[in-house]
Amino acid sequence: MGQSFSVRIVLVMLILFASAVPGASAAQTSAAGPMVNVLLFNYSIAPAEVLIKGTAEATRIFAGSGITVNWTYCPPHPSADSLRGCEAEPSPGEIRVRVLGRQLNNVFQDGIFGFAIAPTFASVYYESAQTLINTSTDSESYLPMVLGCLMAHEIGHLLRGENQHTVSGIMQSGWDIRQIQQVTKGALQFNPQQAVRMRKAIQTRANPPAGTRLDSTEIASRQAFK
Repeated sequence: MGQSFSVRIVLVMLILFASAVPGASAAQTSAAGPMVNVLLFNYSIAPAEVLIKGTAEATRIFAGSGITVNWTYCPPHPSADSLRGCEAEPSPGEIRVRVLGRQLNNVFQDGIFGFAIAPTFASVYYESAQTLINTSTDSESYLPMVLGCLMAHEIGHLLRGENQHTVSGIMQSGWDIRQIQQVTKGALQFNPQQAVRMRKAIQTRANPPAGTRLDSTEIASRQAFK
């Protein structure tokens, strides 16, 4: 179901990208605020380079809200290069993001660009990001930035604990050329109130109340991510 890539290759490419882009390394390693661990699974034809640049953009966006994102790149199917954490059950507070090729027709609430299943799982659509770029710009060079914004948007739903959208900022529901213009300027961000709420959520998510039970949607989403 799409392209997989070796964790080792991705990590090498990440190092090369960080050395080529000023500030990229600092954004990935900053520990200034609360940290959230995100596992990324690629079930699309998105090249590793696009994913790396996309996660760097998402990291930059969260850094603006005082949040550090620690990314782990996981192959979509078990392999000799799979990290142990990629195959294990999600740890408390951990988030798992899938990059899918196209929209799904299933039991989950489906949006144009992706969806989130609280408290752990999020998905974004690579083809939808490509379509947005093709209809709003004359260059695919902005594709990684848009994909990173979509990741940040869906992760934002999980950290905010709700699927509601806002009339402005990165949590808007409808994206068109206006949002692309904001993306290219690095201006699509979380607002201060959202930042405060997400930081508090990260601090409490790692220690859920004892005896917390999964609902049917959460159980179904765990199965879908395997």
